Amino acid sequence: MKKLLALTLVVALLVSIPLVGTMGASKTKLSVWTFWKQSWVQPALDKFMAAHPDVEIEYQQLSWSNGFDKIVTAIAAGKAPDVMELGSTWMAQFIENKTIAPIDITAIKDEYSGWNGATGPDGNVYGYPWFGATNILYINADLAKQAGIDKCPATWSELKADSEAIDALSPGVRGFSIKIGGRYTTWQKFMPFAWSDGARVVSADWKEALVPFDRFVEALEYYNSLKKSSLVGTQDEVRQAFYLGRVGIIMDGPGLNLKKNAPKLNYFVCLLPKPDRPDTKSVGFSGADYIVVTSQSKQKTLATELAQDISQGNLISNHIKTLLPFYKPDLTALMSKYPDDPELKVYVEQMKNATSPAPHPRWVDLQEILTGAIESTILGRGSAEDNLVKAKKEMDSILAEYLKEQGK
Repeated sequence: MKKLLALTLVVALLVSIPLVGTMGASKTKLSVWTFWKQSWVQPALDKFMAAHPDVEIEYQQLSWSNGFDKIVTAIAAGKAPDVMELGSTWMAQFIENKTIAPIDITAIKDEYSGWNGATGPDGNVYGYPWFGATNILYINADLAKQAGIDKCPATWSELKADSEAIDALSPGVRGFSIKIGGRYTTWQKFMPFAWSDGARVVSADWKEALVPFDRFVEALEYYNSLKKSSLVGTQDEVRQAFYLGRVGIIMDGPGLNLKKNAPKLNYFVCLLPKPDRPDTKSVGFSGADYIVVTSQSKQKTLATELAQDISQGNLISNHIKTLLPFYKPDLTALMSKYPDDPELKVYVEQMKNATSPAPHPRWVDLQEILTGAIESTILGRGSAEDNLVKAKKEMDSILAEYLKEQGK
């Protein structure tokens, strides 16, 4: 009986060994969240999985309408992805809250531009610069010709004159366009005028808002003066009007996508105009995006490697060439691919003087106040100066509260 039992156990073990061997080992999972189609990012995912066949990647595309809220909710619930995309104006908040992890850039620092937007107050870097976007002027060439315009407006006075000339062509045509509405549109379209005039939203020490000071007021007053010859509306409304030839000049970026949305439109592109004073220059808004590793990731080494892979290879610029890569070899490759593209050249030139708001951890709150002041002025609810004085009081309160939290 004992021999039979022993034999049975041996047989059972022999049978079980190949079963254990054939059971696939569970793969390490990494999750990635970006705002782009998976097919666009797939080359980097494939490259990474080829090097790490034991890793499985779960990909999710976020929407611009609620992506920020989804990220914040996931982090609060302890369910953050390993790797995700963040916009430049969000970085300071996530760095301060320690929800994204620092990375070591020693070996690759010179291979990228754009590190400033990912650098925290502690000097650490918290993400790979992926790509940057800015705005330029798009001008309807047919309307410009009818209005006697044959060159780009280089100054504010020239832009205003061109807008008025096009606006005078027909009751159904507007000269310029002012975009309002949404969480980001209003302030992002206005701030290039303020920056070009030398204005800033907050002081360098983050102790006070600078919005009611002379050049900021001057910029908003000028912007408001364009209203008489402009279409004022949401970004979608303004873009549709430009596609249909009902607006002569629009300040926009890669999202305008004329090749798809208005393939027959005859247009040319220009740098943003600057104030008429000689001590000023054309400054655009730099909307940079970064690939970061979250602090909640349990696979930070792998996640960091994956984040770097995603930041290279022109994954987005291959589809939208005016979203300019920060990885220098990618930008060189992009310019070589389109050596004679006038639109790309203007974007590259504008990006040289593009900037972003101060990386204040409370910028999300400050931008709401700034948006309110701009929209109130454009919609006729008070003067530029009065609205900016009111905004300063609200901003100063937020700045003081932040400094108090920091023990300063």
